[in-house]
Amino acid sequence: MSLRNELRRSSDWKQFIFYNWGFWYDNMTAGAAAIYKANPDLLIFFSGENYDSRLRPIFSGGSMGVNRTFNKSGFDYADKIVLEVHDYDMDSNCTTKTSKLTENAFAALDKSDPAVEDLYPVVMSEWGYAQSLDQYTAQYASCLRQILPRKYIGWMTWALAGSYYVRSGTQDMDEPWGLLDHEWKDWRCPTCVTQGLGPMAAASLGGGKVVDARTF
Repeated sequence: MSLRNELRRSSDWKQFIFYNWGFWYDNMTAGAAAIYKANPDLLIFFSGENYDSRLRPIFSGGSMGVNRTFNKSGFDYADKIVLEVHDYDMDSNCTTKTSKLTENAFAALDKSDPAVEDLYPVVMSEWGYAQSLDQYTAQYASCLRQILPRKYIGWMTWALAGSYYVRSGTQDMDEPWGLLDHEWKDWRCPTCVTQGLGPMAAASLGGGKVVDARTF
């Protein structure tokens, strides 16, 4: 169960005081405790700041304000914690993207990193692109197809739905990023799935052996 989607700074400057790691700690740990009490079998997904792109303060064990340090050993639900990260940075090259994601999220899996206090499983719970032939072979998608399986990062893609009953006040609104077509009957871009996400899923389930979509 995910606690909060894409935490971000409020557009109202009066609310800026509530956007800090201390406020994050108080509310996220309270929410996690409530979930664990209701059902101790559930996995609890913790998202970070800046649209869920920054998680390092969680796994580095640093101070989150007065008398606040996120240490796994201090929580009854320690073995239920999963860190989730989102990525929609389509401008960075793969080397830069890998470095940023490792610094801000993927390092939570690296027991050799002395700056990592506690290890956690990591899931990229949102990434995606318009379902078209030019996008699935573009830099962004090609990079994530390679690095997520290789680094043993779980992942989910945005989005499955091909359309919405109502979205942003529009009835029957199309979802160009949806894996399914508008009628939800077939893949919107069959090649994107069979040669893109399919090999990626196989690589993730097969221990990180990556197959390039263009040669699959």
